[in-house]
Amino acid sequence: MRARRMERMAGRLLLVASLLTATTVEAQQSGQQGVTGIVRDAQNQRPIGGVAVTVNGTGRGTLSSEDGRFTIVGLVAGSHEVSARKLGYSSTSRAATVTTGALTTISFALSRTATALDAVVITGTVEGTQRRSIGNTVTTISASDQLDRTPPASVSALLNGRAPGVTVVGGTGAVGAGPRINIRGQASLSLNDQPLLYVDGIRVSNDVASGPKSQGYGSGVISRLNDFNPDDIESIEIIKGPAAATLYGTEASNGVIQIITKRGRGENASWDFVTHQGLNSFRDAENRVPANYYRDTLGQIQFQNIVAEEAARGTPIWRNGRTQDYTLSLSGAANKVSYYIAGNGANNQGIDATNSEIRSSGRVNLFTSPNTKSDIGLNLSFVRSAIDLPDDIGNGALFNIMFGQPLGRNSPKRGFYGSPPEVFRLNELSQDVHRFTGSLRVTHRTASWLTNQMSLGFDQTDETNTTYRPYVTGFAAQFYSATGALGYRNVGDQGTTFLTADFGSTARRTLTKSLTSATSVGAQIYRKQVRLLTANGSQFPAPDLASVSATAQRLGSELASVNTTAGVYAQEQMGWNDRLFLTGALRIDNNSAFGANFSFITYPKVSGSWVISEEPFWHVPLLSSLKLRAAYGQTGQQPDNFAALRTYSSITTGSGTAGVTPQFVGNPDLKPERGIEKEAGFEASALGDRISVDFTAYDKKTTDAILLLDQAPSLGFPGAQYVNIGSLANRGLELQVRTVPMDRPNLRWTFDVGFARNDNKVLDLGSRGTIIVPSNLDTPAITLHHQVGFPAGSWFGKKIIEATIDGNGVAQSYKCDRGTDSRADGVAVDCASAQAIYLGRSDPRDVGSVASSVTLFGGLTLSAMLDFKLNVQHGDNDAVVRCAIFATCRANYYPGEVPATTLAEYQHSDVAASYAAADASFKRLREIALSYTIPARFLGPARASRGIFTLAARNLRTWTPWTSLDPETAWVTNQFDKSNQTFTPQPTQIITSLRLTF
Repeated sequence: MRARRMERMAGRLLLVASLLTATTVEAQQSGQQGVTGIVRDAQNQRPIGGVAVTVNGTGRGTLSSEDGRFTIVGLVAGSHEVSARKLGYSSTSRAATVTTGALTTISFALSRTATALDAVVITGTVEGTQRRSIGNTVTTISASDQLDRTPPASVSALLNGRAPGVTVVGGTGAVGAGPRINIRGQASLSLNDQPLLYVDGIRVSNDVASGPKSQGYGSGVISRLNDFNPDDIESIEIIKGPAAATLYGTEASNGVIQIITKRGRGENASWDFVTHQGLNSFRDAENRVPANYYRDTLGQIQFQNIVAEEAARGTPIWRNGRTQDYTLSLSGAANKVSYYIAGNGANNQGIDATNSEIRSSGRVNLFTSPNTKSDIGLNLSFVRSAIDLPDDIGNGALFNIMFGQPLGRNSPKRGFYGSPPEVFRLNELSQDVHRFTGSLRVTHRTASWLTNQMSLGFDQTDETNTTYRPYVTGFAAQFYSATGALGYRNVGDQGTTFLTADFGSTARRTLTKSLTSATSVGAQIYRKQVRLLTANGSQFPAPDLASVSATAQRLGSELASVNTTAGVYAQEQMGWNDRLFLTGALRIDNNSAFGANFSFITYPKVSGSWVISEEPFWHVPLLSSLKLRAAYGQTGQQPDNFAALRTYSSITTGSGTAGVTPQFVGNPDLKPERGIEKEAGFEASALGDRISVDFTAYDKKTTDAILLLDQAPSLGFPGAQYVNIGSLANRGLELQVRTVPMDRPNLRWTFDVGFARNDNKVLDLGSRGTIIVPSNLDTPAITLHHQVGFPAGSWFGKKIIEATIDGNGVAQSYKCDRGTDSRADGVAVDCASAQAIYLGRSDPRDVGSVASSVTLFGGLTLSAMLDFKLNVQHGDNDAVVRCAIFATCRANYYPGEVPATTLAEYQHSDVAASYAAADASFKRLREIALSYTIPARFLGPARASRGIFTLAARNLRTWTPWTSLDPETAWVTNQFDKSNQTFTPQPTQIITSLRLTF
């Protein structure tokens, strides 16, 4: 009911907005005065769309349309300075004299550049800030430019490999699945690790690991980030740590992702139609999915390749899943209102027959300047999706194949672990989502030096997660127990609401000829409310029943939580000759999850920036520009809801009545974790802006880290207590190099490299030196630890370093590494006296990408990207189950093909299983794309003014020591547990895209 009401409300708002737009989409009225013109590329004279054209000092501006045209009206008569800016181009300004009742025509020719110090970025204050003036790094991704070259499948795919320091941790390759996003390593030992997500200035849900849970495994893999349509996005800005995110306050220690959606472009209405058509395929499945080995009744070694057998049988396991996506948008401006209205529909199939996604969305963005002092922006979007997921780790295709029992290949199971596909595909895992996001922003320029802004936002997500197996009869019934054949249905209905109220002011003054001041103050209130209803039922009394109420055994629960943050900030930025800047700020926050004895927390910030190349003494011909920067800042992470409160759990007493028992002790002194970061770096360009380098080194420390510790019963309230006793450090570097080796009218070549390294270390765990982190790895010989002196969430276990194999293939005389202070020392001892040693980190230390593009004659572009993640270990459940538990690996029957120490660990996996902390480093040819700008003479019949056709391929080749299917897949429900078990691998994708502008 709530979802339907929300959908009706969203529909009415979208209808009202559309009607408002329809009344304003008309020809320009005579008598308006302002500027108009066109923006072109200085090299090839082609029009440039998406250029921010602004009239300095007035707050008025627009984006050029796809044909490069722009119009800005409502200006007072007189002389004005007009600026044009776009990422990847040098900014430029021109003087224009506006006369009464007329439009003054001006034009811009922008030169491509590898750096852009004058680009405007969002920093948390009222107005955007030029990159030259900020002392920290901010990564900007131009979504519209990326979409012209290659169509990303999702927002997370748009981020992958394009922002050093941002790690995209994939869950599965299933359609509709989404990753975790990690920025600059782990900033907490127990709390959420996801960055804050803002869309058009308001905070929205960024939940991960959402979705149905497979028989208690917790395998939800859906991310709310991917609810948004990439074709609606203009750009994405990434603020990476406390030094940059101070003004965002509590919760910002994991960084901030800002999504800026499209606004109306140009003065005339234009239609854009985009369609993506493609295929998902499981390339070379017969050879990639390992065969299962066994000995037949004669003692001969045999193997079963289930994938090949099912294909020969005419019942192939996987399919070529079709993907199709359509977006139609209307953009323009008229009568002081710019508008962007878009609708999207998608129907995508995964490689598994049970995996699909159907999505529809709509967006209306309106912007108006009713007078010379005020701007009003209204952004509305609605998403509805239905996702069916494969039962990867519970009872799906890969689970039944890789853990198959080949001795049963001639039985009804056909060698599958639990049941054949026609039976296990009866299981259903699905998520239905209704999401509405709306924001209103009002800007008022009270004086030429003072700007005020108010933003109100609302983000409501209603998701229904369902797991279902019907009552089975006939052939299928034999694969279940008597009660299991009766089926089940589990439903979880979760509603998440974010409310944003934000007010700020910025005063800009010129104090002297050389000295400027920008003073900003603001206040925000953020409120998050989560409501969860669950209903679980099992044992249907008859076939064809599908509701929980029809089951014989039922159980339900209800949970609700509210979290509120209120904060204020003040910032002062001083500028000297527009090249030396010093910024200081202070943020004060309170949060409803703080302990009763703790109220406010303060976060300071200071940063400096110096564009040294613009100083009179600078004489370095090779360097076009050089900016030095440094920043220090703090942010936080509030405790989980109710963590500070003493709580009880319900029980049934011995007499059969309801009762309670102690659960958590509570802590009235509980306070937020504090992130403290220092960073320094430089931005430089050389050889006429043909080369740009952006380098950052950072040192981040988390103090007051929250840990859950058991309390002694003698204290009078047995249970566990959340306390602020931990700390950890992240140190690293980030490097981005962009080059334009060749730039001629008919040939342009770009080559980009991104690299980031993060060294993470636990510094303090209070009275404990080690804390075990829950893991899904199926061997007790390896545990996931937080341990002082090692990376957070590292793998520890004993390791066999000596063994011999007898004639029967049995490991003998095996010994383990003795270990010293949890580190390997190479001394072999009896495993009973050996120490568990550090086996590796669960997050990659080194992450990066290499990308290049070649454009011929301004219209044909070939681009490619390779990305990599190195120095990382994932838990390999596939090897544990197949080689140690079921003994169906090839190595179990051909022992000479693996090291004796590995075979010894297979046979004694309860003692040592270092093989299960497997090297998951990889290098992947992520994408190759060919993009063609269709000549105007071919667009005449379609009456289109612009057209782009793209052919792209993804996930073509992977280089990795990982021995199972895909090193990029892992559990995403736990930020540290990167165990891998029969997850759908990343599919090979072939996608075509057509973009037409009318």
